[in-house]
Amino acid sequence: MLFSLGCTRNSGLPEVGSKEYRDFCSAFYVGLAGLESGEDVRAKSELTRATQLVPAEPVAWADLGVLQVRQQQFDAAFTSVDKARALAPDSSRIEEILGLIESRRGRVGESLAHLRKSVSLDGKNLKALYALADETSRQGLPGSDAEACRRSSSC
Repeated sequence: MLFSLGCTRNSGLPEVGSKEYRDFCSAFYVGLAGLESGEDVRAKSELTRATQLVPAEPVAWADLGVLQVRQQQFDAAFTSVDKARALAPDSSRIEEILGLIESRRGRVGESLAHLRKSVSLDGKNLKALYALADETSRQGLPGSDAEACRRSSSC
């Protein structure tokens, strides 16, 4: 499930070139490097710092949540990613992460709702489409690929 949303220009970021901007980007990118390389202690420290420096930037919250998922801290992960969603309510990727967290917490209905919303926000989000198909297939829900395959003689 590891992926990053990346640092984007958002209205929550300080002015480009300012000390606050440089401090945030430094903390964010060091945290991201830790996240991608498996240095969880550094990732947690720096991503947490990034959320403190610029609490209105959704990407830092989302990536902190991804780290928390990896550490199996699902409630903390949901809280972090939900904060990101509040800051970027039209983000397909954030809804996708929420869907995956809910799946790991065993909350199928909530997982499906987030994944469906992710797909509705961006029909080209292939990770969300796959996760939605996988979740419905595991549940044996009508309309899923697995159900269609069972009814078909072509599988």
